[in-house]
Amino acid sequence: MIGLNDDPDQPQYNYRRTVDYCSGACLLLKTDVMRNFGGFDPLFAPAYCEDSDLCLQLRKAGLRTVYEPTAVVIHHLSVTTAYRVPPQAASGSSQPGRLTNKWEGDLERLTDVRLIAFYLPQYHPIPENDQWWGTGFTEWRNVGKAVPNYVGTISAVPADLGYYDLRIADVMDQQAELAKRYGLFDSASTTTGSPAAECSSSLSSAC
Repeated sequence: MIGLNDDPDQPQYNYRRTVDYCSGACLLLKTDVMRNFGGFDPLFAPAYCEDSDLCLQLRKAGLRTVYEPTAVVIHHLSVTTAYRVPPQAASGSSQPGRLTNKWEGDLERLTDVRLIAFYLPQYHPIPENDQWWGTGFTEWRNVGKAVPNYVGTISAVPADLGYYDLRIADVMDQQAELAKRYGLFDSASTTTGSPAAECSSSLSSAC
């Protein structure tokens, strides 16, 4: 288990992110979603791997499992199963095999190589760039000044969408369509906490 018995204040545990799975010790779903799935699969009764199975079902349905660092739960590990479940069942030793058999094809596809675009969302004015580089600055200004450094280098001139403006919502839809056309799985950005990050997040969800 990631982080078991570790300091919960460590930075690696304190940012919200999409994950493959979260422990059933603290999972929050909308009631109608849980009902649509019929609850936990009885295949994994009395315990263990039922939460992993549920997260895989969510993924297959096009939903995400999101780790929320501000959620706090007090969990006494294995206390319930220690007193109410036969020892062999409580160990859960057979459950990983059942999970693998049920989801073998999907688990194998998780290892497929996926293309991710490194997304630089500063192609519209933002307050940070106005302050640092002058009013109205965007990266297009640098693109326009770029010259080849080596023989055969092609200058970065925009093609399909031209000198787009990320303040226009349709532009992000068009970028998502381009990403799909060229087989890109998702986008990644290092910018957070600004309008630029919101643009990147919108593109990612559109893909």
